[in-house]
Amino acid sequence: AKPGCVHGSCKLCCRKAQDRLGPNPPRCPVHKPPKDSKSLAEPTELGGVALQDGEPATLDLSAVRLSSDGATSEAPLDLMTATSRVLLVGTGADELLGGYGRHRTARAKRGAEGVQSEMLKDLQRLWRRNLGRDDRVVADHGREARHPFLDDAVLRFVGSLPIDLLAFGPGGEADPAPDKWMLRELAAARGLTACARFKKRAIQF
Repeated sequence: AKPGCVHGSCKLCCRKAQDRLGPNPPRCPVHKPPKDSKSLAEPTELGGVALQDGEPATLDLSAVRLSSDGATSEAPLDLMTATSRVLLVGTGADELLGGYGRHRTARAKRGAEGVQSEMLKDLQRLWRRNLGRDDRVVADHGREARHPFLDDAVLRFVGSLPIDLLAFGPGGEADPAPDKWMLRELAAARGLTACARFKKRAIQF
């Protein structure tokens, strides 16, 4: 936080707070809007998605669309607002199934033992890092997070698998599988072929 800010926050958080207050928020004497750019209250796109009348264009993330090879249906979709207070979060999938770039690096340099070492470190610090962050973000939107990948039964099952299988896949070291190969194969088996080929990317990006 910068001294003198009306919101008691940093520059980015101050601008976000002003945006939430509407079109004519009180000016912060410390964090003034840039003169050579549009106000953050009037964006033209959000996350690379064009806005329509100030609102994001509808994103079709249905299982039907993702089960195709890129073809999209022209049938209009009914928009709905979920009333559920619980959100299922995929936290733990990367740590359990070797989804991070450092796991691939460890596999290439140190083999299965290197992958096992990195995955154990990730799981041990998961509670202090990702879970705390995710819980704060979800709670800020009035929801409660649930973590299916951290269920005791899932942890026991994955923990019982040979590390060589987790690290390299069914083809072994001679034919290593892509990251999170087990989850990708499950998605493909359920008909989500496009999802099964998604490139690893952090959700915040």
